[in-house]
Amino acid sequence: MSEEIEYIRNYIELQKLRLAPKFKINFELSGDVSLQEIEPLLLIGFIENTFKHGVSGEDFDFIEITIMVHKNKLKLNTRNSIPIIAADKNLVSGIGLQNTLSRLDLCYKNRYLLNVSQENNVYSTYLEIELWPRLIVMQ
Repeated sequence: MSEEIEYIRNYIELQKLRLAPKFKINFELSGDVSLQEIEPLLLIGFIENTFKHGVSGEDFDFIEITIMVHKNKLKLNTRNSIPIIAADKNLVSGIGLQNTLSRLDLCYKNRYLLNVSQENNVYSTYLEIELWPRLIVMQ
Protein backbone atom coordinates (compact mmCIF):
# COMPACT_ATOMS: atom_id res chain seq x y z
CA MET A 1 0.00 0.00 0.00
CA SER A 2 2.96 2.33 0.50
CA GLU A 3 3.61 2.25 -3.23
CA GLU A 4 -0.05 3.03 -3.94
CA ILE A 5 0.10 6.08 -1.67
CA GLU A 6 3.34 7.25 -3.29
CA TYR A 7 1.72 6.93 -6.72
CA ILE A 8 -1.26 8.99 -5.52
CA ARG A 9 1.01 11.69 -4.07
CA ASN A 10 2.94 11.90 -7.34
CA TYR A 11 -0.29 12.11 -9.35
CA ILE A 12 -1.60 14.95 -7.16
CA GLU A 13 1.70 16.84 -7.47
CA LEU A 14 1.61 16.44 -11.24
CA GLN A 15 -1.95 17.78 -11.36
CA LYS A 16 -0.94 20.77 -9.21
CA LEU A 17 1.61 21.74 -11.86
CA ARG A 18 -1.10 22.18 -14.48
CA LEU A 19 -3.61 23.99 -12.25
CA ALA A 20 -3.72 27.63 -11.24
CA PRO A 21 -2.19 28.38 -7.83
CA LYS A 22 -5.59 29.50 -6.53
CA PHE A 23 -7.04 26.00 -7.01
CA LYS A 24 -7.69 24.39 -3.63
CA ILE A 25 -6.37 20.83 -3.20
CA ASN A 26 -6.28 19.18 0.19
CA PHE A 27 -4.74 15.71 0.62
CA GLU A 28 -4.56 14.08 4.04
CA LEU A 29 -3.16 10.69 4.98
CA SER A 30 -3.35 9.13 8.42
CA GLY A 31 -2.39 5.74 9.75
CA ASP A 32 0.35 3.25 9.02
CA VAL A 33 0.19 1.99 5.44
CA SER A 34 3.45 0.06 5.59
CA LEU A 35 1.93 -3.18 6.90
CA GLN A 36 -1.11 -3.21 4.62
CA GLU A 37 -1.65 -4.48 1.11
CA ILE A 38 -4.21 -3.38 -1.43
CA GLU A 39 -4.93 -4.30 -5.00
CA PRO A 40 -2.68 -2.22 -7.26
CA LEU A 41 -4.13 0.99 -8.72
CA LEU A 42 -7.48 0.47 -6.99
CA LEU A 43 -7.70 3.94 -5.45
CA ILE A 44 -6.29 6.04 -8.28
CA GLY A 45 -9.54 5.97 -10.27
CA PHE A 46 -11.31 7.86 -7.48
CA ILE A 47 -8.49 10.41 -7.35
CA GLU A 48 -8.43 10.85 -11.13
CA ASN A 49 -12.19 11.47 -11.14
CA THR A 50 -11.85 14.34 -8.68
CA PHE A 51 -9.57 16.12 -11.14
CA LYS A 52 -11.51 15.10 -14.23
CA HIS A 53 -14.87 16.31 -12.91
CA GLY A 54 -13.84 18.94 -10.37
CA VAL A 55 -11.75 21.40 -12.36
CA SER A 56 -13.46 24.17 -14.30
CA GLY A 57 -11.37 27.25 -13.57
CA GLU A 58 -13.96 28.78 -11.27
CA ASP A 59 -12.91 30.45 -8.01
CA PHE A 60 -14.93 27.97 -5.94
CA ASP A 61 -13.25 24.83 -7.36
CA PHE A 62 -11.81 22.47 -4.77
CA ILE A 63 -10.66 18.89 -4.28
CA GLU A 64 -10.40 17.12 -0.94
CA ILE A 65 -8.87 13.65 -0.59
CA THR A 66 -8.55 11.84 2.72
CA ILE A 67 -7.06 8.38 3.18
CA MET A 68 -7.14 6.81 6.61
CA VAL A 69 -5.83 3.42 7.64
CA HIS A 70 -6.73 2.20 11.10
CA LYS A 71 -6.30 -1.36 12.26
CA ASN A 72 -7.66 -3.45 9.39
CA LYS A 73 -9.70 -0.74 7.63
CA LEU A 74 -8.91 1.60 4.79
CA LYS A 75 -11.15 4.62 4.39
CA LEU A 76 -11.00 6.86 1.33
CA ASN A 77 -13.02 10.06 1.20
CA THR A 78 -13.04 12.29 -1.86
CA ARG A 79 -14.97 15.49 -2.40
CA ASN A 80 -14.80 17.86 -5.34
CA SER A 81 -16.69 20.79 -6.68
CA ILE A 82 -18.85 20.17 -9.72
CA PRO A 83 -18.68 22.82 -12.45
CA ILE A 84 -22.06 24.47 -12.93
CA ILE A 85 -22.28 23.27 -16.54
CA ALA A 86 -21.72 19.66 -15.43
CA ALA A 87 -24.00 19.69 -12.38
CA ASP A 88 -26.96 18.33 -14.33
CA LYS A 89 -25.04 15.31 -15.67
CA ASN A 90 -25.25 11.95 -14.00
CA LEU A 91 -21.67 11.63 -12.77
CA VAL A 92 -22.29 8.28 -11.08
CA SER A 93 -22.52 6.25 -14.29
CA GLY A 94 -18.98 6.52 -15.66
CA ILE A 95 -17.20 3.46 -17.07
CA GLY A 96 -14.25 4.01 -14.73
CA LEU A 97 -16.47 3.71 -11.67
CA GLN A 98 -18.14 0.60 -13.09
CA ASN A 99 -14.73 -1.00 -13.66
CA THR A 100 -13.66 -0.14 -10.12
CA LEU A 101 -16.87 -1.65 -8.75
CA SER A 102 -16.14 -4.85 -10.65
CA ARG A 103 -12.63 -4.99 -9.20
CA LEU A 104 -13.96 -4.33 -5.70
CA ASP A 105 -16.45 -7.19 -6.10
CA LEU A 106 -13.72 -9.52 -7.33
CA CYS A 107 -11.10 -8.65 -4.74
CA TYR A 108 -13.07 -7.51 -1.69
CA LYS A 109 -16.49 -9.12 -2.00
CA ASN A 110 -18.52 -8.49 1.17
CA ARG A 111 -15.53 -6.58 2.63
CA TYR A 112 -16.15 -3.09 1.27
CA LEU A 113 -18.64 -0.25 1.37
CA LEU A 114 -18.90 2.40 -1.35
CA ASN A 115 -21.12 5.46 -1.23
CA VAL A 116 -21.24 7.92 -4.10
CA SER A 117 -23.27 11.09 -3.84
CA GLN A 118 -23.85 14.43 -5.50
CA GLU A 119 -25.33 17.26 -3.49
CA ASN A 120 -25.16 21.06 -3.75
CA ASN A 121 -22.65 20.96 -6.63
CA VAL A 122 -20.32 18.71 -4.62
CA TYR A 123 -19.48 15.17 -5.70
CA SER A 124 -18.42 12.80 -2.92
CA THR A 125 -17.19 9.25 -2.65
CA TYR A 126 -16.61 7.22 0.48
CA LEU A 127 -14.89 3.86 0.24
CA GLU A 128 -14.22 1.60 3.18
CA ILE A 129 -12.33 -1.67 2.71
CA GLU A 130 -11.61 -4.35 5.26
CA LEU A 131 -7.96 -5.18 4.76
CA TRP A 132 -5.93 -8.21 5.58
CA PRO A 133 -2.48 -7.47 6.96
CA ARG A 134 0.49 -8.31 4.81
CA LEU A 135 2.13 -11.57 5.76
CA ILE A 136 5.76 -11.13 6.70
CA VAL A 137 7.87 -14.15 5.94
CA MET A 138 10.76 -14.70 8.32
CA GLN A 139 13.85 -16.28 6.84
